[in-house]
Amino acid sequence: IADELDFVSFHYYRDTKDFLSAYDKMKNAIPCGKITVLQEYGSSSYSGVWNAFLNSEGKQAAYYEEIQPLLNEAQIPFLFWTLYDFEGVPSSVVGKRPWRREPQRYFGCLDLGGKPKKAFYFLNNTSKNRKEND
Repeated sequence: IADELDFVSFHYYRDTKDFLSAYDKMKNAIPCGKITVLQEYGSSSYSGVWNAFLNSEGKQAAYYEEIQPLLNEAQIPFLFWTLYDFEGVPSSVVGKRPWRREPQRYFGCLDLGGKPKKAFYFLNNTSKNRKEND
């Protein structure tokens, strides 16, 4: 339906090393000149039994440290998804399975108290901000 849209928005939650090839594949499948917007992307900082303690704030930050330069260099418009972590995520959003629901609570770049997580500093470090702060 890309022909009928003003722009194409997409989500990306996979490994950052695969982003540009996935983006190119999508871009080649839509009409030439159609604007694309990365509408939702990210990494959860949830580290608990439901993901074998594999994530962390540091890994979440590393995700943004890797993907932000790709977006800036390729000039891909994007919207950051989830400012704050959530106290809870309703089952109606992702289902009742805790291994799906719990990680959803920790996609924010600010914790529940509003304190910046490590990821915040990579999201706030755009090319414009870097030039102004140099």
